[in-house]
Amino acid sequence: MEVKDVFDFMNMEDAQREKLLASLTQAQLREVAKASNRYPVISLEFELSKTENISPGENIQCTVQLERDLADGDTVGPVYAPLFPKEKEEQWWLVIGQSAPNGLNAIKRISITKQNSTVKLAFEAPETPGKHQFVLFLMCDSYIGADQEHKFEIRVR
Repeated sequence: MEVKDVFDFMNMEDAQREKLLASLTQAQLREVAKASNRYPVISLEFELSKTENISPGENIQCTVQLERDLADGDTVGPVYAPLFPKEKEEQWWLVIGQSAPNGLNAIKRISITKQNSTVKLAFEAPETPGKHQFVLFLMCDSYIGADQEHKFEIRVR
């Protein structure tokens, strides 16, 4: 019954979770439930306007589909941060970059407050021909462990 992150905790069987939390008071259990329920669960899919036969410097559109695990009628409240001095709304960053040559190709700050969102990012293809590796990052400014990385490749002719 090893728990490495919030997702391990949320995916545990009820009996395992109850055993793990058996020593907590009712007030502490309510706090654990509140924090778990606020933790963002985001699914990300993306599509590129082009991945092959790309001209050097050509503009490429990346369309990102985000789906947040929200029940119907639920809203995204402030971040669960009881020790933070004021109420904080979570913000997210979508970033496209390359590890070699350590480049930042596109960046956009977003809020994921709805169940489904579509975001578009544009970036320029490298000037050099060949295969180029990129990473699409989704980064949260409020929750540890909520960040995502999605690798993709394009071919410049």
